[in-house]
Amino acid sequence: MVLDAPPRQRPARGIGLVEALLALLALVTALATLWRLQTLMQGSSAHERQRLEALAIVQSLHEQLRFGGPSEPALPADSPYLLTTQDLATDIPGLRARRSQVRWNAWRGQPAGLALDTLMPADPALDQELAGAVLLDRAPPRRDLGGRARPTPRHALIPASASPLGDGRSAWQPHAGLPAVWLIDDASGAVVARCGGLASRVDGVRQAEDCIATGGLLIGGVVRFATDTDHPGAAEAESPLSAALPLDLAMRPAASGDTAPDADCGHDAPSALPVDGAAHPPGVVRYLCVVSGSGQPPRWSGRLEIVPQGWSIGLVNRPPPAPPVRRVCRYSADHDRNGQVDPAEHPAVHRAVDTALGDQNFLVVRAGAACPRDAPAGLPGSLDMNWLDDSTVPHQPP
Repeated sequence: MVLDAPPRQRPARGIGLVEALLALLALVTALATLWRLQTLMQGSSAHERQRLEALAIVQSLHEQLRFGGPSEPALPADSPYLLTTQDLATDIPGLRARRSQVRWNAWRGQPAGLALDTLMPADPALDQELAGAVLLDRAPPRRDLGGRARPTPRHALIPASASPLGDGRSAWQPHAGLPAVWLIDDASGAVVARCGGLASRVDGVRQAEDCIATGGLLIGGVVRFATDTDHPGAAEAESPLSAALPLDLAMRPAASGDTAPDADCGHDAPSALPVDGAAHPPGVVRYLCVVSGSGQPPRWSGRLEIVPQGWSIGLVNRPPPAPPVRRVCRYSADHDRNGQVDPAEHPAVHRAVDTALGDQNFLVVRAGAACPRDAPAGLPGSLDMNWLDDSTVPHQPP
């Protein structure tokens, strides 16, 4: 007897209810995460936009105040920002300090705000050219929360005439009549190579040629002149008005027996002495030197001096037709009040310098004149700092 085999059951196909619920839960979780991320991004973007708008409001207000605008400008009635201003105490003669603060409700109603301080002439009738004066070089570099210096597109000491190469370096030719070119790192101001010249590529970007790697650092500043009086004072130290004299600059050894570092200096000094009795604008000679260092990173030690052209340096003047005799003073003070004159504060001799230096300024006075002193003054909120002291000390002769 033959029995029929039972029918074969096919395996179940498709997605069960549990699997469907799990997939739905995963999808909902992913969508919620994306929504949360988008919300946070929108909030961050809105906060940044509000901060930029508030910063623009404060900057616009400060520009108005510096140039004689209303002292209490009002925002539109429907503005989401609240602007307040207050005067700050300062001991700087002829200037007043003002703090401007903007408050607003940020994302989700959280309070937010920013405040900026500024200096401006105390007397609105003062020459408005004074309103554009800024003092930046002597202050410490701005740093982020981690203590690192904030990056800038190009180091402040790199001259505007330097050609950007598009690779984080700039090429500077200190002497127009000579082909020598220095390559400078845009971020640090360190000199990385010396080249034989510049050539233009097809795309218009200039390219350095015949380069040799080297280590060097920049040092720069201005030379000003107060030679119209035998008794220069604080006013002459702050705003000297005499004509510029022809000069050059040279690096001397840091001490007897040492070797002076090589220095290549460029400047915009006049080529001839000023004509007696002729009208002239206030003279300012801007200079920048590339000092070759040793080691890695490069360091140098030396003393930067003025080399007169058509005049001489001394303490006793001589009657005509002898060349005029002048004295060189150095702008120098313990600005940060740490008990010493640091390299950035222009000491008589620089030692073991390993960074670019600016604001290394000089003042030329008459042979028998004393180097003028300025009244120390601090900025609001700067604790014991003294960035506005324009005092000078003898440099040549020491």
